[in-house]
Amino acid sequence: MMRSRRKVLAVLGLVPFFGLVNTALAQKAGNTATQNKSATVPSAPSAQRTLPSANASQDEIEKFCGNIDSQAADARFELQSQQLQQLRTQIDDRIKVLEEKRQEYENWLNKRNEFLAKAQDSLVNIISKMRPDAAAAQLALVDDFAAAAIMLKLTPRVSSAIMNELPPEKSANLTKVLVSAQKLPPENKPAPKAVKAGQ
Repeated sequence: MMRSRRKVLAVLGLVPFFGLVNTALAQKAGNTATQNKSATVPSAPSAQRTLPSANASQDEIEKFCGNIDSQAADARFELQSQQLQQLRTQIDDRIKVLEEKRQEYENWLNKRNEFLAKAQDSLVNIISKMRPDAAAAQLALVDDFAAAAIMLKLTPRVSSAIMNELPPEKSANLTKVLVSAQKLPPENKPAPKAVKAGQ
């Protein structure tokens, strides 16, 4: 009996202690929640605009839309500006690459033209030093336009000797090409009137 009374008194003595502990814990939890709430909830000036309620009037909806319209336009403009800047950078990079390629091709073309000019001059010198019959045999195998271009660079004495050795058909074709290369008056021009004797 004595022991049970002591237990009851001991438990009753601890009740105020647990009450104080619970109160302290509750206050601490309340302070933490208040701090978190104040940290997460923005102050009134920086708070975002709240959506109008479901039963808002048309004026309130139009006012809300008017308030956020300029912000949305600014955001769209900023996004478009960023996209345009990215596109401008990409275009500038591509233009730079294309300019490098153009310069590379231009250098290659100049080298090719120089080589062709040297090769053509060398070929003309070689053919001019060949015997006419050997040169004619070589030119008979070449395209008419290429052969005519070579013949134009030869001296008249060498050209005539080579033309004399060419087959008649090839010589006629070369003559046509050479004549068409010259600036001749059109054939449809009226011939000058002949002057009769005694006039």
